[in-house]
Amino acid sequence: MDLEQVASLERGQQLPLQRDVEAIAIPFGSTETLAEDSVVSVMQAKGSSVSVGFEGRLYLIEGRNLDALGLESLLDLRCLKRPAKKR
Repeated sequence: MDLEQVASLERGQQLPLQRDVEAIAIPFGSTETLAEDSVVSVMQAKGSSVSVGFEGRLYLIEGRNLDALGLESLLDLRCLKRPAKKR
């Protein structure tokens, strides 16, 4: 997992979406689809997700969907399960 790619993004940087992407509307938490070729503006890039502005609204694009921004997708760590401990 390479978090440097996220850290290299700058506030205000405009990026065209490479594919349709599911994004979380902030602050509502609902999931919406942003269309391929839409141009989004980076608002904040920290950790494994990127907040973007689009048409006056704020959205969160999670690490597993960063390929839509032209970056390498990051592994969704919530999907990993620890092996059960033996008693």
